[in-house]
Amino acid sequence: MKSINKIYAILLVLCISIGFAACSEEEASYKAPKIPTDSQVAYFASPFPTEPLILSTTSPSINIQISRINSTEAITVPLVSSDTSGIFNIPEAVSFTAGSNVATITITYNPADIIYGVYNQVSISIDDDYAFAYAQNGYTEYLFEAGIMWLPLGMATYTEDFLTSLYGAPIVSYQIPIEENVAKPGLYRLVYPYGAAYPYNDPGDWDTSKNYYMEINAVDPQGVYIELQNTGLAWREGAFYVYSLAGLRLAQGWTLDQAKSAGMCGTLSGGVITFPANKLLSQLPAYNANFFTANTNGAFKIVLP
Repeated sequence: MKSINKIYAILLVLCISIGFAACSEEEASYKAPKIPTDSQVAYFASPFPTEPLILSTTSPSINIQISRINSTEAITVPLVSSDTSGIFNIPEAVSFTAGSNVATITITYNPADIIYGVYNQVSISIDDDYAFAYAQNGYTEYLFEAGIMWLPLGMATYTEDFLTSLYGAPIVSYQIPIEENVAKPGLYRLVYPYGAAYPYNDPGDWDTSKNYYMEINAVDPQGVYIELQNTGLAWREGAFYVYSLAGLRLAQGWTLDQAKSAGMCGTLSGGVITFPANKLLSQLPAYNANFFTANTNGAFKIVLP
């Protein structure tokens, strides 16, 4: 028994010794994180988006803003990123110029590599040495999903009867790119129909900072409607919005069947979208947001490619 107790004692000493040795090795290899100075700390000022980003096929880039606390020095902050698809070109660092608290990174991609309707997850983090324990100033990680939900179909022929009704402009037909929503077949959008393509615009009449779209919901070919949306056009009275009477009634709580029964909806037949006369609306927020009757000529038409 004594000999057995001696063996246990020896084993216990060995275990304690080994444990101390292991701790010492871990302590020796441990590297404390670097605590950055205020001039080094960078962060994302806003949380990552809760909704997927819709990628563009015409402007293939995503801009993300990064901030910092102190703008005295010009610095370059390393970034750590991951992309589950491998199709995004993500910068490995962000550079701040002296005197600036904000910098922007641009993520690029090839639209041909995007599978329509598939969302890809991307994460970007501030390097630990530049983001240690400063979450109260913002976010150290930016995580988002991105995909292309609008499939380009080609050029549609659009016959305009909003501005003709409101301003007496000539009825005109012209070519506009049109796209279809992958998740909702039958939901179409014209790409900036009241921008440079509209023949009676002059420079300065439309917002050039981004594209505006006119969405037409033709998921039900017998119940076509248009929700209220800004066209990006701004003549002397300011911003110009388009709507349909069915879209207005749906927003007020009607069902689509009710709007169809009342004869308010448009139709999609043989690749052509039309609306009954006087069932479209326009709006000028500068005029107390009143609605004006549109398609008074019954000329509104979209011929799909």
